[in-house]
Order: sequence, then structure tokens, then C-alpha cells
Amino acid sequence: MQKRIAQLLLIITLASCTSKPQQAQTEEIHTDKKQTGSTFVGPDSLNAWIVDHPTDANALVARARVYIDRKNLKYAYADAQAAMNIDSLSPEVLLVWGDVNFLTNKTRNSKNAWEKCIRLDKKSIPCRLKLAELYNIVQEYGKSMQLVNEVLELDPNDPVAYFIKGINLRDANGDTNTAFQYIQKAIDLDNNYVTAIDMMGVLLSAKKDPLALAYFDRILALKPNDHTTYYNIGMFHLKVQDWNAAIQAFTTCTQINPQDFESLFNLGYIHLQLRRYDLARNYFSESLAVQPVNHRAMYGRAYAYEMLGDLNNADKDYREALTYNPQHEASKIGLKRVQELRGRP
Repeated sequence: MQKRIAQLLLIITLASCTSKPQQAQTEEIHTDKKQTGSTFVGPDSLNAWIVDHPTDANALVARARVYIDRKNLKYAYADAQAAMNIDSLSPEVLLVWGDVNFLTNKTRNSKNAWEKCIRLDKKSIPCRLKLAELYNIVQEYGKSMQLVNEVLELDPNDPVAYFIKGINLRDANGDTNTAFQYIQKAIDLDNNYVTAIDMMGVLLSAKKDPLALAYFDRILALKPNDHTTYYNIGMFHLKVQDWNAAIQAFTTCTQINPQDFESLFNLGYIHLQLRRYDLARNYFSESLAVQPVNHRAMYGRAYAYEMLGDLNNADKDYREALTYNPQHEASKIGLKRVQELRGRP
């Protein structure tokens, strides 16, 4: 859930008691499915080859992609820059140069690289998809759609193009129904297209449609320990107030990723609804241990303390919540209520 551009995902704000910045669910769209493969068998062979052939731009591009996969952006950038110094007219070099700049928030450089790539390779699908993604992010949906349509003219069965087209329709026109059709088309063309499957699940979840669970289950079949998917399953059950199923999903999420403070918060929230204030307090405390500056969790714990009759700690936590967010009305009301119960300000 975190990390906006650096993870190339789509951020979706869920209409519930909390939203999970994604990881994603990102505001970015995976277009890496179209990358050209390398003939190198692994990073060790790449390293050895580059030592003996330091001016091989293709090898540098391949190693840059290895570093991108490992989220080592500093080294990826260095290799991509070295490749650019060797051959700045290579579409493959320009593609990866755009990628590393995109991942390091230098989107103007990305735009220039991918536009140049298209000029040099009139039939480049990967660079068009990358540029279409970028235009979607900056809300220039017309330009994004034009590039997507160009891709579909070159390859009528490109799943990523259908996916971006669906996202454009949703974001530009609020046309969710048509967006569903294009995103499903992407999945039909590539049954393992995790980003599209996830998006369908999230969009259906927002409508409280239980079909969402089938899409999430499909992701778990491909990625059994994907904690984000367990989070999304938990959010669906939370929305429909299936507390037991939500507890199970969020608990699994925290077992896979103990640092997931949002799932811990949601477990606290659910136990407030169940009036298990002692357990709610503990979950909020665990959430705060991971993310201390969190007025929502601090408020939740304050309320749990109040319901348990521990007015001193309730007072303390309400005040702390207001230091994080002075405009939080629920904390203001809670503090006033506790002060009245204690008979003093």
C-alpha cells in the first residue's frame, strides 16, 4: 500500500472506515508485461559479460531491469545512463531509460525518452504503453487513449492496452460499466494478468459485489502469500459487515506482513463494533507500534480506553490524536466527553 510512483500500481481509495495506500493499489498501471526478454541466464552471467564487454548497451539494459526488479533504483539508473551514453538511439535503451526516470519521479525525462522511442520505432508497443500510462497518471486521458488505440491497431490482442483503456474510461468519464468490459477483456487475453484481476476485484468490492472474491481468489492461486490481496478480501468483508471473515483475512494479512498497520487498525475497528474493547485497544496499540503518528488509531484506542472505564488513558490518547490532527472532530468530542465524566478540564 504505500509508494506511489515507485511501485507502478493503481491507488484506489476504498469507501470504508480506512483506505490503504497501495502498494499499492497504485495510481500506476503495470505495463512491464511487454518488456523484451534477455538472452542472459542470470545476474552473475550479466556481470561477467559486462566486465568483458563494458560497451554492450543491451547487456546494460538487461542488468538495469534486474536492478529494477530488485528495487535497486540507484544501480538501475546508473546502468540505464551508461546504456544511453553508448546508444541513445536504441528503442530498448530509451524504454529502460524512461522506466528508471519514471521510478525516480523524473517523469519529464520519461516522457521525452518514450516519445523519442516512438519516433525511432514507429511500431513500438512498449513505449506507447508506457507513455499512455504516464498520460493517465497526469489525467491527460485523451492523449492516453490515442496511444492505447494506436497499440490496438498494431496488436488487437494486447491485454495491457485494454486494461489502460478501461482505466481511462473509468477515470475520465466515470464509466465503470464500460471499464469493466475492457478490463475483463484484458483478463480474457491473459488469465495471469494480476494487475487487471486485482482491479476487477477492487472495483467489484467497491460495489459490494461478492464476485470480487473470485478475482481475489484467482490472485491467491497465482501468488499464495500476497498480503495485499488478503487486505482487499478483508476490506470486502468489512464493507458488508461480515466481521468473522474480515478478522480472518486481516489476521492472515498481518501474519504475512507484521508491519501492516492498516490491517491492525481494521482489526481494532472491527473489535470496537463487536464491543470487545480490550482486544480493540490491543490492536490499535499494535498499529501504533508500527506507525506511531496515526490519529485514527490513536482515536480508536482512546475510545476503547473510554469504554473500558480507563478515563486517564482515554484523555491522554484523545489529546495525542489532536496533536496529530487538530481538526479531528471525533477526538474533540471524545476529549470533551471524557473531561465531563472526570469532572474537570
